[in-house]
Amino acid sequence: MSVYYGSDAWLVASRDWGEADRLVTFFTRDLGRVDAVAKGVRHGKSKLRGHLNLFSRVRIIVTPGKEYWRLLDAEILPVGAKLDNLQYMKALAVFLERLIPERDADLGVWRCLERFSEISSPGEFLLVKIKILSELGFVPDDSNLGLFFGPPAVHFIKGGGDGSFLADFAERSAFENGIERILATNHVL
Repeated sequence: MSVYYGSDAWLVASRDWGEADRLVTFFTRDLGRVDAVAKGVRHGKSKLRGHLNLFSRVRIIVTPGKEYWRLLDAEILPVGAKLDNLQYMKALAVFLERLIPERDADLGVWRCLERFSEISSPGEFLLVKIKILSELGFVPDDSNLGLFFGPPAVHFIKGGGDGSFLADFAERSAFENGIERILATNHVL
């Protein structure tokens, strides 16, 4: 007996697989990360072809397979994404693909992603990354934030300021390095 799962999802990665298939990675509300094979999607007549655009929000139906899930259906959902935020969406997709293991649903991370298409500045982008790390239990408590970030960044993370200091390349680089140092630290979850 086949089992089918449906969920809202963000398509965060896509790569060609075989002659006509594509391996797609979704971050879903109900299942977490799902790596699925979209059979025949690269054929011109595929019913899924127009519904698998990177960084799209979609409603999917999948079924478990031996190695990967199998994508059975996808329907694109309206989000109102702006073209000028594609760079942030791509970077956040890479960040998620790196952090989120398969089959690990997290509603807190999903709530952060609901703002995925609204990211339009470096400050918003970095704040979403921090919120995702916080939801996953990576961000240290307030008393230890100074070990990873400078005073303006700590103030920003705690909810103060508008992130205007991130317009400076050196400050933005220091903030991103702080995130990488957090990720490089051993964590007990």
